[in-house]
Amino acid sequence: MPANDYQIRVTPAGSGTVVFDSGKVSLQAGTNLLIGAVDNTGANGDASPISLVVLNGGDVAEIYDTDQAAGVRVVHASSDAPNVDVYVDGQSTPLADIAFGSVAPFAFLDGYAALPAGDARIQVAAAGTGLGGGLVVIDETLPLVNGQGYTALAVGQLAGIEALVVEDQVRSIATQASLRIIHASTQAGNVDIYLVPGTQSGIGNFAPALSNVPFKAVTDYLAVADGTYNVYITPTGTGTVAISAEGVELNAGDVYTAVARDADPGEQAPLNQLGLILFDNFVVPQP
Repeated sequence: MPANDYQIRVTPAGSGTVVFDSGKVSLQAGTNLLIGAVDNTGANGDASPISLVVLNGGDVAEIYDTDQAAGVRVVHASSDAPNVDVYVDGQSTPLADIAFGSVAPFAFLDGYAALPAGDARIQVAAAGTGLGGGLVVIDETLPLVNGQGYTALAVGQLAGIEALVVEDQVRSIATQASLRIIHASTQAGNVDIYLVPGTQSGIGNFAPALSNVPFKAVTDYLAVADGTYNVYITPTGTGTVAISAEGVELNAGDVYTAVARDADPGEQAPLNQLGLILFDNFVVPQP
């Protein structure tokens, strides 16, 4: 094919209904491309049933439907901050009145707000106060990519609150559960993270799956065998459980995210009052 700009559109056989539209795609001279249609597992995956994977020698790229947009969700993980509203490019959004420990718009997998690709100014203010004279606690510009999911966490105490923005993996792996842990507890310090078989009560002689994990650390998606586990989080080197979740079922093919958080407001923050914010396949969408 001559080097040029093209538009790739896909329809069901015999139908004029477009189920995928690439927008403008530039094909360069001298390239040898293999393009395959795969299940769409990008953010806002209901935009199209497919995406296109492009192999160019050793390089791999993915093309999403031009109208798919980026996916953004917000996690309130600052224990002494008030409920918050989220603004995008100075405009109010449905992401409003988010309480500590909550995920918005939805905690289930791919439960994003769709935002156009490109630079987006994200501002977080105390709920109901607006941007004019209100308390704006976070003001960040994010470069959003079409089809990519992002989780923006408000972390730290109110006096030093900041945004922790991470890219999400929505594509599941059939042979493993994929588990990611985010350390957002200011009260726990550096921690060790244990994954113990569900038949084992307590840490026992097990070694931590991850050691000396600092505040604001985001683990890779850990490959975990299908099964039931007890999750224990301890201050590094102590073996004293600060956060626990027992009888956690992790299923092959699913994606899980757990955020270690501070105690609820008003608590004296003994270690056993710390907790987890769970989302992705930990949460089942309501019909």
